Amino acid sequence: MRTRLDSLLVQVDPDSEAGVLVAELETAYEELRVADEEVRAQQEHIVQLLERSDVLRWQHERMLAVLPVPVLTTDRVGVVRAVNAAAAGLFSRRITHLVGKPLVTLVSGEDRPDLRRFLGGVRVEGGSLRRVVTLVHRDATAESVELQATASPGGDRVDWLVLRTHDPDAPEHAAHRLAPAMISLIGLPSRAEEPAAVLREVARTCAEALGPGVAVSATIGPPLEPEAIATSDEVAQGGDGAQVALGDGPCHAAYVAGETVVCADVRGDERWPGLADRLPSAVRAIIAAPTEAGDRRAGALNVYLDRPHPSADLVEGVEMLASTVGAALHEMGLRDELARLSRDLDRALSSRAVIDQAKGIVMAARRCTAEEAFAHLVDLASTQHLKLRDLAARIVAGAAAS
Repeated sequence: MRTRLDSLLVQVDPDSEAGVLVAELETAYEELRVADEEVRAQQEHIVQLLERSDVLRWQHERMLAVLPVPVLTTDRVGVVRAVNAAAAGLFSRRITHLVGKPLVTLVSGEDRPDLRRFLGGVRVEGGSLRRVVTLVHRDATAESVELQATASPGGDRVDWLVLRTHDPDAPEHAAHRLAPAMISLIGLPSRAEEPAAVLREVARTCAEALGPGVAVSATIGPPLEPEAIATSDEVAQGGDGAQVALGDGPCHAAYVAGETVVCADVRGDERWPGLADRLPSAVRAIIAAPTEAGDRRAGALNVYLDRPHPSADLVEGVEMLASTVGAALHEMGLRDELARLSRDLDRALSSRAVIDQAKGIVMAARRCTAEEAFAHLVDLASTQHLKLRDLAARIVAGAAAS
């Protein structure tokens, strides 16, 4: 387009009607070029955001903040980079006083050499490792805690779950028992997998965390008509199928109401007549909790038990897992939205460039304004049953060939 305009400028009289038209075309071209550069800059910025590792770090830190158990993140040499409120409370320090400190300075002197070796082992071996150390509070009091360390896939980050050591005879709180599973779930956004693969990991992780006699299904969308679904085993498949066949059930009720629904004994619950007869014989109770991705209902986490009357602690554990799953889905949704926006901008830029070229060709051929040229293109596209960008591409290709 620039070459064509330069050629026309030297061929026509600037004061003639053709010269005025060419001058107007040159002005329009420059305005379009500036607008294009601005939109391309925005699109490139989005691409950079998607590729930058600090975006994943921000997502990770936001998700750590919602966990009800003490968790902190260090870099590969053990310097604290992120702390949630529960960890700050345990360490009796402000978050700003913890970030930037080496983790070893928070434990007793005799534990420091061993903790340094432990950190090296976590980075090399991966997985999740445990170590009991003595935590030194700000007032110099000491407390025995268990550190559970999990290295990120690239080894550049280590998440530390900090749990107070319990009396062996005391029951373990759901938050402590399920904390490793929740840390695993908040790592889902960094793995960039398809929804079906993510849900399979959710179902497997939650089933393992909740213990024996438990089957789990996870859905995106309404449980009776899910967009994606995964189950931990055949019992969960049968439980979901029974509720779909009935057209109702705890999972559907939890999704619609936006709150946890407990069917303490499927054989004696009168809310869903006929459900017990459709369920697998191994199912005696159901806990269904909705998953919330930001301000929207994302799906549901459904737990099938081989025993009636689940404890309040177990129900609370299911709710915490569902909350963590919802946070992970929310972060994945934000990243997918950025990716879609980037693709849409790229397509729009490509289409607009071709359409603008076609408009210029029509303006030169018909000696009309840009608005009239665009209206002519729209009419042609409608008459020939073509998309506007496809028609524009044909016009540009024909002009180039001639």
